[in-house]
Amino acid sequence: MWGGLTQGATEDITLAGYTNYFLWLDQPTYVETLRSKAEAGCRVRFLIGDTAAAFGVRAAAT
Repeated sequence: MWGGLTQGATEDITLAGYTNYFLWLDQPTYVETLRSKAEAGCRVRFLIGDTAAAFGVRAAAT
């Protein structure tokens, strides 16, 4: 599924979450695929969550 979604992207690829490690395990050539997409003009972005910050915010709020 992820390989097909990435291959079909032409303008933007955004990967967001606390971890996306499964992509690299499931798609051994994912780095090369993302590089090719970026070189072809597709914007590739990563949004990485910080679990420590999320827990800190909850702790401060209580």
